[in-house]
Amino acid sequence: MKRIIGAITLIIGVGAIAIGVNSQKVTKKIPPNSLHCQLISGSIYDGDTFRVNCNGEQVKIRLCGIDAPEKKQPLGIKSRDTLRKMIRDDVYLTIVDSDRYGRKVAEVFVPTGRGEEEIFINAEMIRRGMAWHYERYSNNCPNWDVFDQMVTEAKEKRLGIHAKSDSVPPWEWRKR
Repeated sequence: MKRIIGAITLIIGVGAIAIGVNSQKVTKKIPPNSLHCQLISGSIYDGDTFRVNCNGEQVKIRLCGIDAPEKKQPLGIKSRDTLRKMIRDDVYLTIVDSDRYGRKVAEVFVPTGRGEEEIFINAEMIRRGMAWHYERYSNNCPNWDVFDQMVTEAKEKRLGIHAKSDSVPPWEWRKR
């Protein structure tokens, strides 16, 4: 039995290393076509929207493939504060689309200061239970395939939005 558990643990560990996932953060290499921008102080509105300065131009960003609780929803403020802690200044954006509100929809990466691997903010918000995987709008996200694994991890650990079975996704909450 110990051998089986050891083998399963090894397989899970190898799988996690292969996609750059560990218990502390989700990392990815920054795509070569990414834009280097700076966060505009005080601009993180909620857990999936903020503004940056890219080469002198202010750009409003919506995180691709995720939907964070609205500020008036349970965990809305905590989700926003989690994003504030993860994004301090420099960000790298892979812009994939514009939404109906004129925001640039993007995958966002934050430098770790330790090489080429950066924190993949979109997936990290899901992994921490601070956002839902917004499947309806994740097809354009280049790294969407990581999101389902992050949902599974957050659900297993009952983190954030997965702590209670009656959590309402923002897209349902907005209909009320």
